[in-house]
Amino acid sequence: MGQTDTGHYLTVQQMISQLEEIGIEAFCKTVISDIEQLVAFGVDIICVKSTQNRYYINSRTFTLPELKLLVDAVEASRFITQEQSDVLMNKLMSLTSSH
Repeated sequence: MGQTDTGHYLTVQQMISQLEEIGIEAFCKTVISDIEQLVAFGVDIICVKSTQNRYYINSRTFTLPELKLLVDAVEASRFITQEQSDVLMNKLMSLTSSH
């Protein structure tokens, strides 16, 4: 759900479609069960009740300004190679919504 935030939701069917695009077969009951397990594990997932429930991650470990600060620090570092910098920045960017 790296594409979700308070303004961007995904339905279970959209999640299933995205999983299928990367070769993972998923079913409605399984996805719902997985979401419940993530919530039980402490992930802040909000369900907006409607005819097709919509889900999004409400809060993340880092705020966007914190991630920008970390990316800037990685880019400015003289002892990190460009390849290491690219890997670290991709990992940092995966911690927030793609929006």
